[in-house]
Amino acid sequence: MTDKEKLLLAIMQTENIISLNKDNPYEQYMHRHLSTVLYELKRQLTNLTFVEESIKLEEQSPGDDD
Repeated sequence: MTDKEKLLLAIMQTENIISLNKDNPYEQYMHRHLSTVLYELKRQLTNLTFVEESIKLEEQSPGDDD
């Protein structure tokens, strides 16, 4: 399993926990903490995707032979 797959699964599970907490008396408290986790997971996924795309571009571009 790749890091990207792990992050996607973690995002889905966090979103599922958020929806399972609907109508829970502590929903606001849980949502406040889970949204922080969700935001961080999405940030890491964005960074990972950016790095992967940068690597692909470097591999595709002709190298400098100075």
